[in-house]
Amino acid sequence: MAKKTWINISGTWTEVKNVWQNVGGVWKEKVLPKGNISGVWKEFMQYLVQIYKEGIEYIPMVQARLGGTGSFVEKRASDIRIRSGGQFNNENTSVATDIPIDLTNLSTLYVDWAASGPGDFSVAISPVKNSYFQSYTARIRNGSNFSRRVQSLDISSLSGEYYIIVHCVSGNLNFADVYLYELRIE
Repeated sequence: MAKKTWINISGTWTEVKNVWQNVGGVWKEKVLPKGNISGVWKEFMQYLVQIYKEGIEYIPMVQARLGGTGSFVEKRASDIRIRSGGQFNNENTSVATDIPIDLTNLSTLYVDWAASGPGDFSVAISPVKNSYFQSYTARIRNGSNFSRRVQSLDISSLSGEYYIIVHCVSGNLNFADVYLYELRIE
């Protein structure tokens, strides 16, 4: 997902290819563009990639893996419920972004989520959409049962396109559930 800046010139929106700024009589290339908004100069570029928030998919989320009998992904009005288990230990059910996201120039992934049951719960960054929960480039990981919380992951060292995957892995032949409320990158 490319990040772009647009400017309205005579009623036509045009993509900005490069920005120059005169600093002390010297023109400098590739500076952060600023605009005067209600008398205040503000930087135009602040990157935010909203992926999912409380029932709204800004980037489509799809089932990437499905565990055993009784496992499912349920998209609800306030969250995505991911259930895994019921047949074997370490069953992996997951949802992933349907398209890879360019993480270049982004610094932090945020997830608002909760989980119940014995299991292994993670948000992973991977070049493979349907990767197994133990295959990732970076991840946030939690053990069994945790109440709703917001967690973050530093991704500033990553560049290029990756899928964002939320894994629910059951433990001890029981069911485990993840409740995803929000997923975004800044």
